[in-house]
Amino acid sequence: MFLTSKRLVFIVFFSLEALLVLAPDVQAAVTGACSNCHTMHNSQDGSVLDASANDTLLVSSCIGCHSSSGTETIVNFGPTRIPIVFNTTGYPTKPLAGGNFYDVAAAGGNIDSHGHNVYGISNQDSDLDHAPLDLWGGGCTNSCHASLAMPKSSMTDTEIDGCKICHQKYKHHGTDVAEGSMETEESGWYRFLGGHDARYGGGIVMLTSYVAGIEDADWEQDPTLGHNRYQGAVTNHNDNVLLQTTHSLSAFCTGCHAQAHMNTEDAASGVWLRHPTMIRLPTTGEFADYNPETNYDASVPVGWLDPTTPTRSDAVVTCLSCHLVHGSQYPDMLRWDYSGMTAGGGDNETGCFKCHSSKDS
Repeated sequence: MFLTSKRLVFIVFFSLEALLVLAPDVQAAVTGACSNCHTMHNSQDGSVLDASANDTLLVSSCIGCHSSSGTETIVNFGPTRIPIVFNTTGYPTKPLAGGNFYDVAAAGGNIDSHGHNVYGISNQDSDLDHAPLDLWGGGCTNSCHASLAMPKSSMTDTEIDGCKICHQKYKHHGTDVAEGSMETEESGWYRFLGGHDARYGGGIVMLTSYVAGIEDADWEQDPTLGHNRYQGAVTNHNDNVLLQTTHSLSAFCTGCHAQAHMNTEDAASGVWLRHPTMIRLPTTGEFADYNPETNYDASVPVGWLDPTTPTRSDAVVTCLSCHLVHGSQYPDMLRWDYSGMTAGGGDNETGCFKCHSSKDS
């Protein structure tokens, strides 16, 4: 059951094939009655629907489908499975790969540092008026660069808001990757994530500004059964990486947090200025103990230069190696309690010490 502005309704949504990026021979398709998802005249049972949810005549918004007042993180309705990213009554015990919006949402702890503030889910950040570590310092006001929590009515350069600023390709039928595109979901478009160019670029840019990857069958609800394979990339930290050329998850994050990937190391002293990303996970020294090819830990994920054939030497540190993209129970959207990571504190193989194995001894 999902909460709408008027009532609780049962919604049959997307088939598993439409939500997952699987092998090329799997045909993405939506099954079930069209009326489960769409309305013909911006109304449902005599009531006018929320215009913000109605750019494709949907009966509910993204979060209306992907939220739950229960504890489950996958809702089953017949053959259809719906991933839940926002549990309104508490942080779930089995969050999916992106984490959960509960802590950052007004319905939860309303803790800004615990997740992305997204329109329709949370208030705007009370401390930050723009994306941290961006290139503009908030200069792109009244735009998606300022805050994901702004409604599109307050923006000047976008036609969308909320979830769809990141999840660009929101047509779950799987016949097109972006407006005007002939690509299909089977080509490797991951979780409908794409840059601005996927919406406005046109031509070949529109077809190439997307994130690639292979999705786990249960979105890592049970990571012992499988895990996502993220597209990684290796690049000079002083380069402004283009999503069109790498399709990597970290390159996608540079769209709002570009400085997190630049000037990682001081050129003169060699001192680290921030944790590196988009580098190969070293295979020697303290890093040799973590072999994600044979013993993958979903709490410390990596990307791969080739997700279809992951090898230890091609494992890449990404933004998601440390952060949960939707929200977490810890500050800075971290996957673990950073304040509890104590060097020399004993036999601890979690969090930071999964990669930095010798720091705990």
